Amino acid sequence: MNASLSQQQETRAWESDFLRAVEQSLSDANSLESLYTRLAPYAYRKSRGQFFTPPVLAEFMTDWVLEASPASLLDPAAGLGVFLRCALRRPHSLTRVVGYEIDPILAKAAERVVMRMGGTNCTIICDDFLLAPPPEAFDAILANPPYIRHHDLSDPPGLFQAFDRRFGVRLSRLTNAYGLFLLQCYDRLSPNGRAALLTPSEFLNADFGVPLKRFLLERNALSALVLFDPAHRVFEGILTTACITLLEKNREADAPIRLIRVADERRLKLVGGSWASAADGLSCRMLRSKELDPQAKWGALFSPSPRKIARRLVRLGDIAQTKRGIATGANSFFTLCDAEARRFPPLFLKPCLTKAPHAPLFDFTCEDFDALRQRGKKVYLLDCDGVPPPALMDYFKAGERAGLHHRYLTSRRTPWYAMEKREIAPILVTTFGRRALRFVLNRARVWHLTAFHGIYPRFDDERLHRALMAYLISRRCAALLDREKRVYGDGLLKVEPRDILALPVLDVTSLPDEQVTRLADLFDALCARRRADADWHHAAVVQELERWVALACGDEVCL
Repeated sequence: MNASLSQQQETRAWESDFLRAVEQSLSDANSLESLYTRLAPYAYRKSRGQFFTPPVLAEFMTDWVLEASPASLLDPAAGLGVFLRCALRRPHSLTRVVGYEIDPILAKAAERVVMRMGGTNCTIICDDFLLAPPPEAFDAILANPPYIRHHDLSDPPGLFQAFDRRFGVRLSRLTNAYGLFLLQCYDRLSPNGRAALLTPSEFLNADFGVPLKRFLLERNALSALVLFDPAHRVFEGILTTACITLLEKNREADAPIRLIRVADERRLKLVGGSWASAADGLSCRMLRSKELDPQAKWGALFSPSPRKIARRLVRLGDIAQTKRGIATGANSFFTLCDAEARRFPPLFLKPCLTKAPHAPLFDFTCEDFDALRQRGKKVYLLDCDGVPPPALMDYFKAGERAGLHHRYLTSRRTPWYAMEKREIAPILVTTFGRRALRFVLNRARVWHLTAFHGIYPRFDDERLHRALMAYLISRRCAALLDREKRVYGDGLLKVEPRDILALPVLDVTSLPDEQVTRLADLFDALCARRRADADWHHAAVVQELERWVALACGDEVCL
């Protein structure tokens, strides 16, 4: 009780400090977001998806919607009113401006700021835009919706069902809150209205984005998508790449959709209604709605000339299966180092790869496993789905006293300490990567956790596995993988098992025996060279492997 009261008093203290500072610092309205970020606890802001719009992006988006001389403007997630402030500073024809903000502290601060700036025609409504009754339509909408994942949304089942009925779609229940804002904003546009939304770009490649993309394409609503370089972080405190979606009502049927890629927000310019040139760090492709497939990943389309896929390649799903790694629900409890593992019978211990950095090379050998074990790394997975012996029972009871059996994954298992069942995967691929995703040949035949996905070829020939690995580590494969991977802020890469299944790969089972043998031998040679030489990238074997991969794919190559 006392701890709860103390926490509430602390919350009220920072809220009061912020509102007091708002009153005293209105001469510099642009500092509001940084002030709030300093005062409000990160956990509070994260739980509400409060990641603020950089001023340069707010200015660009505001300029675009004001081009159409709107009479009314809506910001459905006003925050501290950055878009409203941008609009009020510019020459405009606005007679009505409305902002929705669910957080009462932000709503109160935004109202004070815009009123002090002379926004007498502005109204700030403290309410949830997604649940509010439909207001009148608006000529312009500007939004940076909250970044709230599906499991953190209030009443998600009822909310999604209501959106399904209203918009005639079947939304994935994994849809982020910004996807719902996207639909609602389009619905609130008046005829010939414009909307600009700043969101993460994950919906372009994620499965939950398919119904959103289909909805926008069927209505020919997309004017442009602006994607930022994955290595550049637009949202502070959130690891995702940013995207600006520009929507228009009643576009001409053959009007193009611009797919724009920029290095960072400083390169994004709109000059006299025209986009800046490529010389200014901006690339642009133009496609029609009928040329876009909502089920395809759109991230790769932002390249001016995407590479064609060689005709001899097949989907990995045609020759293999993929599965994510074992999810323990409590890695620190279920994974053990060698000293810890000695307490338990070997029958209940599985050798495993627990972290991606534990397998940094093209292959993982028994010698690599022993080296990790001797260095005290966690290399054993505890697995018991029957009656545990006394030593294990005591260990599991200690886990129960720590509440581990109530965690999300463990509470759904019977018994709670039994692991998911997996076969050992001959080939692994890292789930995440900073510069690139990596394929690893599992020579040691160990199990793997969720740091890796497992690839299970439909053939048991180990020589074919090595030949396939020669292709998977080639530059050709890396370029094609770019089309399937998901990219988050700071350049963090991720793939799901379905993404890997869609990867075009060389069907090694259809190759002549000579090519299979040569690719397998080159893979072995490159593995050895990489272990022995830090400058392995420049080795002749690398170029030879690339030439043989090209030949196997049907290119005309002189060997």
